Amino acid sequence: IFNINVHLTKARSPYPSVAAALAQIQGHGKHMWQNHQTIDLLEWIKKFNASQEYRPDSIVYVFGIDCQQIYRSLNVLYVTLADVDFSLCSELKAKLSFFNGHSEDEHAYARKTVGGIGSENIPEILQTILSEFQWKHFDRLKAALPKEKMLDILNIEQNIEVLVNAEEYYRKMVLEPAGSNVSWNTRDQHMALTVSRIRERLHLVTSSGDDAEEGAATTKVVVWAHNSHIGNSAATARGGSDFVRNENWNLGQMVRSVCDTGRCFALGLSTYQGTVTALANGDDSTKQYTLNAAVEDSSEHLCHRVCESLPCDAFVLPLAADEMSGQLCEALSSRLLHRYVGVHYRPNTEMQSHYSEASLVGQYDAVTFIDKTSALRVLKPEELQTAAGTQGSSKQPSEANKYGARRLMQEYIRLRKHPISHIQVEPEEENLYKCHFLLTFDSGAYAGGEYHGLLDLPKEYPMAPPRLSFFTPSGRFETGERICVSFSDYHPELWNPSWGIESVLVGLQSFMQEECPEALGSMMASPKTRLKLAAESHAFNSKDELFVQLFGSDTKKRAWEDNAEEKKEEADSRICRYCRTPGGDLVSPCNC
Repeated sequence: IFNINVHLTKARSPYPSVAAALAQIQGHGKHMWQNHQTIDLLEWIKKFNASQEYRPDSIVYVFGIDCQQIYRSLNVLYVTLADVDFSLCSELKAKLSFFNGHSEDEHAYARKTVGGIGSENIPEILQTILSEFQWKHFDRLKAALPKEKMLDILNIEQNIEVLVNAEEYYRKMVLEPAGSNVSWNTRDQHMALTVSRIRERLHLVTSSGDDAEEGAATTKVVVWAHNSHIGNSAATARGGSDFVRNENWNLGQMVRSVCDTGRCFALGLSTYQGTVTALANGDDSTKQYTLNAAVEDSSEHLCHRVCESLPCDAFVLPLAADEMSGQLCEALSSRLLHRYVGVHYRPNTEMQSHYSEASLVGQYDAVTFIDKTSALRVLKPEELQTAAGTQGSSKQPSEANKYGARRLMQEYIRLRKHPISHIQVEPEEENLYKCHFLLTFDSGAYAGGEYHGLLDLPKEYPMAPPRLSFFTPSGRFETGERICVSFSDYHPELWNPSWGIESVLVGLQSFMQEECPEALGSMMASPKTRLKLAAESHAFNSKDELFVQLFGSDTKKRAWEDNAEEKKEEADSRICRYCRTPGGDLVSPCNC
């Protein structure tokens, strides 16, 4: 979701359209984003932000507030943090190594870890990491980094918060007894904390130092979530009157408990019949279901009778006591059956699966009722790709490729002038998209080793991630095989176009020193074998004609390096992160 926000809030987005930004969303619940209605809404936000000239204090931001993806948050945390503080990133990777080795599957992590030796210390470790970042590093990074990096700092903090609460969420799913609401409460508490953080922290991005406090007070947050999260749980049979007992808490209840009267407004959505798009059983595919007509004695059936009487197809019902007659207020304050249909729909067990007793008054401030709904039409992969290539895009493919090649040349020039420690980069003479690299190590299991590999960059770069592979045996990666990491072509949904060759190779250098044998392309040779391979690596590489051609001479120069115009641009210190050209306001990833 953070990448969608990048598209909506930047004049020069790394994505050609809203659909292209949505295409990178994968996995559970993606249908709630990849549909025509959501595209229309986000296109409207994009146009509104453009009308405000993308001024940080005048635009709409879009963020995610859930905590169900440990490994995506972990990957985003590492890449974003490495860009602003590599030493801190390396430190956190060591501390968070207990997440490794579970095939990036949260349920597998919980099953294997919870109850194991030392696992009871993990929540404290995570909480300490979050606290230390907030007390020791947040203000330090805020003072050291430019204004355009403030959102990256918030992204780092939020992803650490996700790790804390997601780990607790999956831990409690394993430990809680049947009928317990503990994992649900953990998740909604995370949502409430996130809403609070957005409100309190966003002013760092939108306000100057003089009006920071005022910015925090005037930030408006609009939350899109299911009725079961939005409606005050205390007005349902699932919730208690307070937070003391182990009842069902939710976002709406927590927000209302901390907001002054009139500072929050909950709008519910209800229907009598129609169709709904929900997950099919067993995977992330979706299915269109026909909704059963709501049962009698339910609030939906009551609203349906109103539609028949008026007649009308839909209405908005205010639920403030002073806007209703006493008789109506009394009726809507009583506990009626209320249907909650979310990401799943189970028509055969609808009463047990989707109905609960609740009062409309107390849950919501108003309800939108639509008598007969029609299901979201989810875009098929081919439709999404078509929309991504055409909708909202002002660039022709050839023009996009021209900018990609220009950026790539700028990256190579920059890396030659400012090389990365223990990393050499050389493109092939005839193909700049074949980026060869050489990783070297002074200590550890790879001491004395030099490892030759390839970044095979797609023609769509930087809009798509590279394919990674190694030629030199290391005992860590299979030679000649694609390497699965969060910044490779195995995970296009995680790729951020503002990342470059430097980001990828620094991440790969770090990943090589971790153990993750279950990742595709990885292996797990003994330390003794790795040291032996390290000692043999130079001799192995020297037999490779291409390696000798690329890395055999330190005095070798390239024709593209002698381009005077590119050299002149490189000399300018104001280099845009996205297009690698100077000038303009350096807003991440680009606003030249």
